[in-house]
Amino acid sequence: MNKEQEKEEKEIIEMEKVIVKQIKNTFEDVKRIEFIAEMSGVHNEKAGFWSFVVNITTPNGVRDTGNIIYKADENKITSYGPISKDFDDIITPGKTIDLVEVIFSDGSKGGL
Repeated sequence: MNKEQEKEEKEIIEMEKVIVKQIKNTFEDVKRIEFIAEMSGVHNEKAGFWSFVVNITTPNGVRDTGNIIYKADENKITSYGPISKDFDDIITPGKTIDLVEVIFSDGSKGGL
């Protein structure tokens, strides 16, 4: 991997950490967030947004894939939505206070 790829991957992981915090501040009862590597970390510089595809797990163990759009200049999730039909059914607006297990797009794990 060359230096430019390493820099880009590091930037994506840093943005994923921001997204985890945003998800925790937007949805309640989140237990686990998994970033889908093949579809996460797309940065549209012209429009100024990042797109991440995640699996979110709730206390019921339900998880499904959804798309999270984050505008860095506004420091917030500007939209989210289902890639599959169940995504809207498992997330509830609110806040998650507890530690959330995270699997980042590079396969590393952590808790935030």
